Amino acid sequence: MSAVPETTEHLVQLAESKDPFARGHARSVALGAVTIARELGSDDSQIERVESAALLHDSGNLQVEAAVLTNPGRLSPEEFSQIREHPTAGARLLRTFPDLEELAPFVESHHERWDGNGYPAGTKGTETPLIGRIIAVAECFDAMTSPRAHRTPFAPSRALLGLKTAARAQLDPDLVEAFVSGVEKLVPKSLLESDDGVLSLEQAVHQEKQQLKHAFTMISQAFLWMFYKLVGDATARATEGETNDFLKRHSVTIEIRRGRMRDFSPSRVSPEELAETYKLALARAYAGVAEMVGKPVARMYLDRAVRGLSEESRQVCQSYRLCAMVG
Repeated sequence: MSAVPETTEHLVQLAESKDPFARGHARSVALGAVTIARELGSDDSQIERVESAALLHDSGNLQVEAAVLTNPGRLSPEEFSQIREHPTAGARLLRTFPDLEELAPFVESHHERWDGNGYPAGTKGTETPLIGRIIAVAECFDAMTSPRAHRTPFAPSRALLGLKTAARAQLDPDLVEAFVSGVEKLVPKSLLESDDGVLSLEQAVHQEKQQLKHAFTMISQAFLWMFYKLVGDATARATEGETNDFLKRHSVTIEIRRGRMRDFSPSRVSPEELAETYKLALARAYAGVAEMVGKPVARMYLDRAVRGLSEESRQVCQSYRLCAMVG
């Protein structure tokens, strides 16, 4: 995800400090909302708007008593009234910040329902702002996959089924479809179906990206180590410099330093986008080595590097075709 403005980050931290079960909730909802926005083909400015609104969707909880937020039992009418007030309270809060004011309608509408039975206004269908409807889908999924005082979390596959069931009544069916499609691209099927150590969407995507990064790091470092060993530091560093210049000119967020790949990719990128960055970086590093030692030797080094991976990392390498751009 992108860098979060200081005001937004501060409000998120304040809201989550009142409820231990909500820690990380805003970021997981934001990731889910951004996933939908990407599936809809939204431009960067719209994606940033979606992300910011999703991060702040529960800012109104600052006006709700902590005892109400953490109550594991049935809420009294007075307590439930506080909960129902939080979207309006959040919107009212955001309107006090000039740079956040435009997000207020989305925060206020994230508990509206597709069938008109939501709150606070009871809007129906597309009467509810699109970003509010997007947040509703993402929050529903995160609520089902997060631990609560009164129940254990659902496995992601079960939560996705729950979203499909809620479509046309509680949730916009087109946005549910976009979310399911986006999640299936982000997260391996094995993680979606696992009931063992249930992960939030944010945790599952982070785990997948870490596995991808590990595979890329192991391949690139083994490959470059063999090159260093053959030609020596001075020649290898000259090749590194040329490779880094190429990567910088093409806005690739990878840099080679002393045989190690340093990754500066923004946290918001998806695993697929990260894989494309790694493919280009690996292809360019390979080309630089091949210019010095010839393609047969460079290919031999790369093959050795891949063979040296663990079985899990080899599967990741094959799944994302990390070596696909190597000439």
